[in-house]
Amino acid sequence: MPFTTGFLSGITLTTTLLTLTLFQHQRNRTHQASLLHQQSLLLTSIVEPSPEPPTPLPRYVLAKPSVLETVKDAWNEDVVGAVRWVQGVEWGSVREGVEMRVRGLLRGRGMGEREGLEVRGDGAKVLEGRV
Repeated sequence: MPFTTGFLSGITLTTTLLTLTLFQHQRNRTHQASLLHQQSLLLTSIVEPSPEPPTPLPRYVLAKPSVLETVKDAWNEDVVGAVRWVQGVEWGSVREGVEMRVRGLLRGRGMGEREGLEVRGDGAKVLEGRV
């Protein structure tokens, strides 16, 4: 066996044995420390009994809501109602109703289909001179 191969395998073997020994020693010390801690707690509990635990508090307390909370709840209900109303509106029929009212107002002012309205190329009707 050449010198370098024997030297490197000797270093590898020595390092491996040293590492395994150190890990085993560390595990033993950790186990001994936990055993000593348990024994210490056991002896302390025999000599000095632990104090009684405090009485448990109730898990929940029913409290009367404040005026501010009542106002907040009423406000939230109004907002929810308004949002539901907006979501329930059929906007197509609203648009048609507004168009009919505007058409009626324009006719009431004497601006009929032929006089005050101009028809653009895309079919939209606008007042003369305004876009």
